[in-house]
Amino acid sequence: MNLRLIAMIGMAVCLLSGCAANPEIPFDRATSGDIKTIGVLTPGLPDSADVDLASTVGQSFALVGALVDAGLKANRDSRFKDLLKAQGLDPNAVFVADVKTALEARGYTVVMVDVKRDTQAGFVQALPKNEDPKIDAYLDLAVPRYGYLAAGIGSSNPYRPFFNVMAKLVRANSHVVLMQDHIIYNPLNNPDHVITISPEPQFAFDDVAAMEKDPVLASGGLHSAIDRSVESLAALIR
Repeated sequence: MNLRLIAMIGMAVCLLSGCAANPEIPFDRATSGDIKTIGVLTPGLPDSADVDLASTVGQSFALVGALVDAGLKANRDSRFKDLLKAQGLDPNAVFVADVKTALEARGYTVVMVDVKRDTQAGFVQALPKNEDPKIDAYLDLAVPRYGYLAAGIGSSNPYRPFFNVMAKLVRANSHVVLMQDHIIYNPLNNPDHVITISPEPQFAFDDVAAMEKDPVLASGGLHSAIDRSVESLAALIR
């Protein structure tokens, strides 16, 4: 039980801090062929946002502390989920709409391609067969985690929005990887081989109660994190 819990915590920290599990492959439009139509695979996003506290008092008390931390996190997550619902913000819908708009603004035709994923934390294991000859490349987008993150306890470590997205562009007919990268809005530290985006200072809250007092600003912070992450993503495929 302890080893499993430690492994889960380690995985969460890795996802928040940006452990690079996939190599960076820059997009070279000149050598990538004539890419006009991009099939965007159904993005992998978690069912709900996380409100994470990276460093807690409970971490000093082994399993008991971890269980207490898990209970507190579940409460934060539930309250923030209710906040987003009350504000009518669907992060998945915002992300998909942003991606479509950003790619079309760069001259691409976008086709949504429905796929099932084994996990939201990684790329699609089996790419679809190129049944639509008009699709030149598939864009695989995986969002392991998103929400709000505080580096530690206290007002000096406020909760700020974060968004973590992995992207891979693959030629449809040959499945050759044309681009691959990892983008994190508000990373936990300064990870290598990851595109990082600094959080905007106005979106900072002492705790979930402070978010609930200004739900428009709190939901707007996550919306902005998604928008800016997609802007960075689209810039990789220009």
